Amino acid sequence: MLGLILNFLGGALLKPILSYLQQKDSSARDVKLAEIGSDKDKAIALVQAEVAANKERAAVSHDFKPLVYMTALPYVLHSGAVMLDSTFSFGWNIPAAPGPFSNYESQILLSLFVLSPVGLLSKAVATKLTR
Repeated sequence: MLGLILNFLGGALLKPILSYLQQKDSSARDVKLAEIGSDKDKAIALVQAEVAANKERAAVSHDFKPLVYMTALPYVLHSGAVMLDSTFSFGWNIPAAPGPFSNYESQILLSLFVLSPVGLLSKAVATKLTR
């Protein structure tokens, strides 16, 4: 008799409680799995977007190289002519660049012959280290 009472109370009281806890645990696990899948999809979409942006940047960067060289060429030629004339006295009498152009000239030369190779070198080193 005592066994029937305990069985009835245990089954009648514990089954709904255990069922609720199991369902709660199951739904929490499903939510967590959905979040993991969502994070994975976001990461994949982000990487794909970065790859597409890099492809577009690479396709467009070649279009600007002639423009950069056409802009920098007069400054490079002028600076070289001034240096050659002042060093070897060819008698060309090329005046130095006036005002702010002298500063522009030095910045352009710095970017073409110092900063650009250093940037490429740092990219190569970073690529090598990340592999």
